Amino acid sequence: MTRSEAIQCYCQQVEHWIDLPKKRRRELLDGLRRELEEAYPAAEALTVAVIHRETGSPCETAGSLARGVPWEERERYRLRRKRLYICIIAVLAAVSLLTSAYALYMRATGGTAIIETIVYTNDPPPEPPEDGESRIQYHYN
Repeated sequence: MTRSEAIQCYCQQVEHWIDLPKKRRRELLDGLRRELEEAYPAAEALTVAVIHRETGSPCETAGSLARGVPWEERERYRLRRKRLYICIIAVLAAVSLLTSAYALYMRATGGTAIIETIVYTNDPPPEPPEDGESRIQYHYN
């Protein structure tokens, strides 16, 4: 694994722990990437395990990066995301409720009926069948 690959892998691991908007997360990760590139010279063989050991776990690093962001901004993002999840759940519940109501209505009314109407040209049509068929056919003479 090359130095840049190890740094990229570690930054991706840290990114999963940062709970901030994408733009702010990118700014923080770019800064972290620059710090790691300065801390580890290009000639040195580097692995993700070495970065973990010397820098700390991705969770700890993400926490220290997020602490640099104002509390109000973090809270605003969490509130916005929470509202989005509530809206998604409400829409899914409404769709589920409407689907269930439609299924119950279809069951109560017997479903849909296909009625074919064929107009006679010579004779009047016969009476519709009395056995509850949902299909009426008229024939041409």
